[in-house]
Amino acid sequence: MNKKGFTLIELLAVIVILAIIALIVTPVVSNIISSAKKAANARSVEGHVKNIEYAIIQKAFEEGTGDLGIYNVAAPGGALSASVDALLPDGDKITCEKYTIVNGTVTKAETCTAEGWGTGNTFNYAEGSGATAQ
Repeated sequence: MNKKGFTLIELLAVIVILAIIALIVTPVVSNIISSAKKAANARSVEGHVKNIEYAIIQKAFEEGTGDLGIYNVAAPGGALSASVDALLPDGDKITCEKYTIVNGTVTKAETCTAEGWGTGNTFNYAEGSGATAQ
């Protein structure tokens, strides 16, 4: 009688090979996902900075002053005025410990993070170089 099929040894060999491939690929995929999340968080910080700049410009035009220098600040806690904070979009959950604003432009934002990013996801922003992990 001629039976066709795989033996138990052949099936086990295939399972072992698949397990080895999974062990090799899993850390690589995890690192790719982690670095993509970090890059997305950095871009979110840059978007947050642009939201602040937009709010400052909008407030200056509403007040009719056109003088963005009145928002110059370099103080712990950001020291953004309540009128500027109120103009930020509701969905912007990023906070920074310190902002440096010159003529309506955020030149630096330090120790920026958001709820849900977890530990090790703190960023600094510098005008010209963007957001980088701390």
